[in-house]
Amino acid sequence: MKRISGYVTLGVALAVAWVVPASFGAQLGDPAGALQVGSWIKGDPVTLADLKGKKVAVVEFWATWCPPCRQSIPHLTKLQQEYKDDVVFIGVTDEDAAVVKPFVEKMGDQMAYRVAIDQEQKTTRAYMQAFKIQGIPHAFIIDKEGKVAYKAHPMESDFEEALKQIVAGRFDAKALEAQAKQREENLEKAQNLLHLLARGDNPEEAKKLGQEVLQLFSEDAEILGQIAWIIASQDMKQRDLDLALKAAEKADTLTKQQNAQNLTAHARVLFEQGNQQKALQLQKKAIGLAQSPEEKQFLEEQLQLIETGKPAATQ
Repeated sequence: MKRISGYVTLGVALAVAWVVPASFGAQLGDPAGALQVGSWIKGDPVTLADLKGKKVAVVEFWATWCPPCRQSIPHLTKLQQEYKDDVVFIGVTDEDAAVVKPFVEKMGDQMAYRVAIDQEQKTTRAYMQAFKIQGIPHAFIIDKEGKVAYKAHPMESDFEEALKQIVAGRFDAKALEAQAKQREENLEKAQNLLHLLARGDNPEEAKKLGQEVLQLFSEDAEILGQIAWIIASQDMKQRDLDLALKAAEKADTLTKQQNAQNLTAHARVLFEQGNQQKALQLQKKAIGLAQSPEEKQFLEEQLQLIETGKPAATQ
């Protein structure tokens, strides 16, 4: 399934990376490992010792070849700008500088935070391997005491909430854990809904679950947009476009039609329902909100599909 650039799909949101229980490795609250850097590609060199008692650090592991990593870069830049006085963001990769440097230069202001090359994977071992994380991108939040306070995919809403609390000095790990557990249960219901629609073997249950899911995510534009997109763009035996339209309209309302991904999902639903004119209007607006050349290319491909009126192909 081709994703709208910037989306963390429902499947990824449920299982970003396989994680071994913390009791078998490092645990949150442990002292953070030192940053062992071979070279700095962007930004002034910094150590966690420099930041201790002064600022929070976010150490994110990524790679130029990783599509989700590339999609998270503008988001991390936005967070760095938002927390410029309180947080230092550091992107760490174990790739060759000859590969990373031109990539970072091309990204320009879209990648406005420090970028470092790991020294013989020593930093990777101190974080990713110590916590048994096998998927990137993955980010670790280091509090002002120099301890690993939180870790997650950097596009997850829980990651942002944890960062906000840690910066404010009121981090409640147990409350956030309960919130994350509830969200995981809700995401599982959303995924079950999509499975039901794909199989088409229980329309009544799917209809009931669909209404419940819309309510559970009534304030979550990202997930509503994803639900709309998946229903509209995938080959399903029970393609509930009415449900998809409700999700898309709500997502657009929540974001005041200023989110390219949600606009594209809305346009795709309208296109599948035969409302080509309105679909074109929304898709053109989405293109104007693109945040990267890659995203713009994808949005323009969707516009072409709507303009030609071709039947949807599985994305």
